[in-house]
Amino acid sequence: MKRLIILVSICALSVRLTTVVAQPTLQDNLPLVSVVPISVQPVDLPSTVRWAGDSDQLELIEANREQAEPQLQLETWTLSEDAVSSLGVSHGFQPTPDVGSILAWSPDGTRLAALSFENIVVYETATGAPLFSRQGAPEYFLSWRPDSSQFAVISLSDFFSFDLIDAVDGRTERTYRLFADAFTRAGSILYNVTWGSETELAAIGAGDHRAVLNLETNTESNIDDCCTEGAYELEWQPGGRLLATHNQVYDLDSRQVVFTYPWHRQVYWSLDGHWLLGAVGTELTLISVSEQRVVAHFSTAALGEDHIVREVAWSPNADHAAIFTATPGINTPSESLLSIWDIGELISQAGQ
Repeated sequence: MKRLIILVSICALSVRLTTVVAQPTLQDNLPLVSVVPISVQPVDLPSTVRWAGDSDQLELIEANREQAEPQLQLETWTLSEDAVSSLGVSHGFQPTPDVGSILAWSPDGTRLAALSFENIVVYETATGAPLFSRQGAPEYFLSWRPDSSQFAVISLSDFFSFDLIDAVDGRTERTYRLFADAFTRAGSILYNVTWGSETELAAIGAGDHRAVLNLETNTESNIDDCCTEGAYELEWQPGGRLLATHNQVYDLDSRQVVFTYPWHRQVYWSLDGHWLLGAVGTELTLISVSEQRVVAHFSTAALGEDHIVREVAWSPNADHAAIFTATPGINTPSESLLSIWDIGELISQAGQ
């Protein structure tokens, strides 16, 4: 499928941005930074993106729905001097997962997992060939082990456990049950697990359950104080010992909150662990972890009032971010966009 990237015109977007910048941010009443993305491209769901190489290439997997039989396709894009161009589609993936499926690259980029209520399909990304398919999971999360050998999903046996799945043949290596008092405290459904290393991960569940699990010793450490009440977002710093939640960073070694920031629905670590992007609705906040401060607020509202952030992928050197947005699709079909943002330009504009 031949696609055209929409190179966003500054003049065209400035009309929308005048209304956006005039409004205070919902975060802390500071004005939004007036920036626009380098490029914007419509995408079909399901879709996912990752940066390859030294931050100059993106690999986009999306459903091609122009065909009679929709098919996932892998397309490569190159970023050069703030211009993005397509290098073309290399191959497709079969069978095609449902529109609502979650797509998740393995950390090494060699596999793609597609999770739906019906099944989990793992593909070899180099060829698009399926490696295995197994029965799906009742809740939507899939978390890859850092070495790409396994991934975690909610267990089919109960919502308080997760299964560790072998990424080669789909076998359940082991089932881990967390929160021993889950039946004594209401609402203990497991929300997510986030990996810190090959042997250590953190888990968060309803009822304000939070814990770190060591897979080698099979021990569970309570970290309920890492989050404010009602939190369900927990992300481990790449290569570090910090956890990011909706509104604060927590040090696992000292068991102390390092600093707080405005509330977000999702948070995304840069690969070097120095930055966070927090998202809520159409708003994003760039946070410097080393300086422990909010650097800038910006908005995707220039793309459309209802384009809500649903995924962020940092480039390896943290100079760009690829951001997926989508409209709710309640009365009309959902529209999804992939936009590329210059983080250096954002920092520069925020400092003026």
